[in-house]
Amino acid sequence: MVGGIVKLQAASQQLPKTAVQSIKVFPFAPSAKTVEGLRFGGESKAEKEESAKRFRQIYAATRGTDGLLQGPLTDGSIVGLYDGLDPPQGWEGGIIKFTFGGDFQENKDTANWLLGLDTKIPIDFQPPTPRPSWLTETDGFERQPTHDSLLVGIDSLLDNLQSNLVHLSSVLLTGGMGSGKSSIARYLAQKLRQDSLFHTLYYPCRKLVNDETRISTIKETLNRLFATASWGARLNGKAVVVLDDLDKLCPVETELQVGNDNGRSRQVGEILCSIVRQYCTRDSGVVLLATAEGKESINGVVVSGHVVREIVELKAPDKESRRRVMESIVMQDAMTADEAQAQFSDESRPQTADGSMTEDSGAWMDGASHASKESHPAKTSGFILDPDLDFLDISGSTDGYMPGDINVLVSRARNEAIIRAIAESPDSTGAVHLARADFDKALKGFTPASLRNVSLQSSSTSFKSIGGLQETRQVLLETLQYPTKYAPIFAQCPLRLRSGLLLYGYPGCGKTLLASAVAGECGLNFISVKGPEILNKYIGASEKSVRDLFDRAQAAKPCVLFFDEFDSIAPKRGHDSTGVTDRVVNQLLTQMDGAEGLSGVYVLAATSRPDLIDPALLRPGRLDKSLLCDMPSLEDRVDIIKALFQKVRLSDELTESNGPLTDIARRTEGFSGADLQALVSNAQLEAIHDVLDVDGPTVTSKRPNGTNGKSNTTPSFVQFRYGKDAKPLTEATPKSKSTALVENASILAKLEEIKIARKKSKQIHGAPAANTDAKAQSSDQREVVIEWGHLIKALDSTRASISSEEKTRLQRIYTEFVVGRSGQMKDGQGSMEIGGRSSLM
Repeated sequence: MVGGIVKLQAASQQLPKTAVQSIKVFPFAPSAKTVEGLRFGGESKAEKEESAKRFRQIYAATRGTDGLLQGPLTDGSIVGLYDGLDPPQGWEGGIIKFTFGGDFQENKDTANWLLGLDTKIPIDFQPPTPRPSWLTETDGFERQPTHDSLLVGIDSLLDNLQSNLVHLSSVLLTGGMGSGKSSIARYLAQKLRQDSLFHTLYYPCRKLVNDETRISTIKETLNRLFATASWGARLNGKAVVVLDDLDKLCPVETELQVGNDNGRSRQVGEILCSIVRQYCTRDSGVVLLATAEGKESINGVVVSGHVVREIVELKAPDKESRRRVMESIVMQDAMTADEAQAQFSDESRPQTADGSMTEDSGAWMDGASHASKESHPAKTSGFILDPDLDFLDISGSTDGYMPGDINVLVSRARNEAIIRAIAESPDSTGAVHLARADFDKALKGFTPASLRNVSLQSSSTSFKSIGGLQETRQVLLETLQYPTKYAPIFAQCPLRLRSGLLLYGYPGCGKTLLASAVAGECGLNFISVKGPEILNKYIGASEKSVRDLFDRAQAAKPCVLFFDEFDSIAPKRGHDSTGVTDRVVNQLLTQMDGAEGLSGVYVLAATSRPDLIDPALLRPGRLDKSLLCDMPSLEDRVDIIKALFQKVRLSDELTESNGPLTDIARRTEGFSGADLQALVSNAQLEAIHDVLDVDGPTVTSKRPNGTNGKSNTTPSFVQFRYGKDAKPLTEATPKSKSTALVENASILAKLEEIKIARKKSKQIHGAPAANTDAKAQSSDQREVVIEWGHLIKALDSTRASISSEEKTRLQRIYTEFVVGRSGQMKDGQGSMEIGGRSSLM
C-alpha cells in the first residue's frame, strides 16, 4: 500500500493464554470457480478439521523462520497471501475472530491480541464470506484528473477560481447543464497540481446516488476522501478535493417530495458539513471545490453551513463567446483548401519499394528512405471550411446555448456535411466541405439542454394579421425588435433600455394576440404564463415558481415573458388574507428590477383592470410604459376586417372596392377585434352551409318548425311484374314485412351490380367516364366563397360582447389610471367603514 495513513501508538497488554477459548476463521469466498474437492470452510466436521490442519500448515514456521501463527495475532485481523507463501488451491485469505471464555471481560476500546497461537487452541472454520469491498475495489478517487476540453472566453472566471483555491477559500461552482462545470473543475485540479503542487482528489458524487447506498457508506467514503486529502497536505502542503455534482448527493428539500428523501438529503448534508469543518480548517491546507447546477438545487444545510465561502456562477455565454467556442471546436478537425490539396497530392504520390513516400523522386537511389521513418504522420482527413462560413452569424441563432450544446451542434453539422458529400459523390475519398447549409440543417429540430424543460410557444402570428393598434405596435417594435436587431448600437448606449410593458384595454381588443405577434415578428422566444400556474398554497412555492420562470426566460434569451391577466397574480398588497399574492408581488419586484437586472428578457403583462395592479410594479424600471389597446375606430375596423379577410376567399363583389368593407365597418360600431373575428367566422359558416345545400348528398326536407333540414333517405322503388307468371293485384298473396325487406335487399344488390358494370364500361370507353369524374372532382373541390349576403346574415346573428354600460365603466377606469390619478395611490389597506369592502378597493 502506497500513500496510506499509518498511526503508531503503544500496544495494549496481550491477552492471557486462557482468555481465548477458540479461534474462528472466516475464509474469503473464491473469486473464480474451483475444481471439486476439499474446500475451506466445508459443512461436514471432517472438512472443517482438514481445513484447520491445512491452515496451520500454510502459516507454519518454514526454514527456521517463524510463521504468521507464531507472531502476534489480533482479533479481527486479516490473513492473506504474500510473497513466498505457497497456498493450496482455493485459499484466498480470511478473517480471524477470537472466541473468549465465559469469565473473561472483553475490552472493546483496545485491540485484543496474543503472541503466538497455542496448538491447544482449536481452530473452527466457518462458511466462506465475501471479501470486503475495501480490499477488492479501489477507493474511486481520481488523484490526477486530466483535462482535455477547450475552455474559451472564461479567463477571468478561471483566474477568480484559482485565486480563491490558492488562498484556501472553498468554492461552489454553479451552472446549467452543459455549461462546462466538470471540465473547469478538472482543469483547475490539473492547474493547481502543476503550478502550486496541490495534492488533488476528484470524486463524482453520482457514484453515491443510489437508493441502496447506506448513509454509513456515504459517511465512510467522504471520511476516507478528506482523510486522504489531509494526508496529502501534510508537512505544510496543500490539497484540493473536487466534489462534482454535489446537488445529486444532497439535493434541495421540497415540500412536495414523497418518501424520506428529504430526511436523507438533510442527513447527508449534515455529515458533509461536519467532515468539511473537521478537515478544511485554516491550518489544514485542504480546500473544497464543489459543482452544482444552482445554489437553490443544494440542500440548505450545505449552503448555510459555511461549507463554502464563495459561490461562483457560470453563466450562459454571450454571442461573442459562443462564436469563439464554436470556432475553436470546428477548427480542431478542419483544414484549409491548401492543406487539403497538399494532402491529396501526398496520397496520390506512388509509394517506394519499402512502403514510404519521399518528396524527392531521386531519393530511391539512396536505398531505404530513412527520412520517412523520422517524419511525423500526415494529418488525417478533416473538414474544409467554406470561405463564406461566418461563425458570428451562426452564433446569433444559438441564443441560450451552452458550450455542451454547441459541441453537439457542431457534431450534427459535421454529420450533415458527410451525408451531403456521400449523396453527391459516393466514391469520393477526399475531405468534406463544411458549409452554412449544414449548420442550418443541424439547427432544425435541435433543442439545447437548457431549453428541454422550457415550454416555448412558437408563434406564427405577425403584424400583417393584426389590424389597427398602429401606435402600440410601433412602441413594441422600438422596445423589443430594435435592441435585438441592432444589438451593437444599443450595446454602446449608456441609457438603460426599456424591458417591461403593460398592455391594458377592453376585453377582446387584441392584447394577447399582440403579445404573441411580437414574438413571431421579432424572432424572440415566447413564454406565456397563466396566473393560477404560479400560485401555490405552500409557503415559498409561489416565489420559487416566479424565480424558475425568470431563470427559464434567462436561459432562453432573447425571450418575451408574457403574463396574461396580470391583475390576478399581482394585485395590490394588503388585500389578500393568505399573503400568497403579496409574496408573489415581492418576488416580482426583485426579479424585474433587482440588483442583477434583466438582460435579454422582456416582460409583457396584459390586463383589463390596471387599477388593481400593485403600484410598485408600474414605476419606471419595471413595467416602464403602459400601452392602451383601445376600442377600434372606423379606420381600425376597416383595417381589422382587411386583415381577417386575408385568410378567406371573397367574392369579386367584395374585392373590387373598399365600399363594402367600409359599410361593414360602419355597421359594426362598438365591436371589438374579437367580435369582428366572430363576424367573419359566422359569415364563413353561412357560405359553407350554402355549398352543402347545393352539392351535399342529402335530401332536403321540411322540419316541424318550418326550417329546411337534411336527412338521409332509403331509396324506394315499385316492382312491376311482366310475363305469364305475373298475377293480378287482387290475386296476389299477401307477404310479411320481413319477406318484403329481403326481396327489396336482393333487388338493391342487383341494381348496385348494374351500376358497377355500367361504370366499368364507361371507363373502358374513356370519354364519358372522364367527363363524369371531372364534374365530380370539380364538385368536391368547390371552394367556399364569402359573398355580401353571407356577411349580412352574420351581422344579424352577431352582437357586440361589451355593453355600453361596461364600456363606460372601463373608460372611466382607464381615464383615472392615466390622467386622473395622482402620485398618492392606495396602499391596499381595506376599507374601515361599516359594510365597506375589505378587498379589491
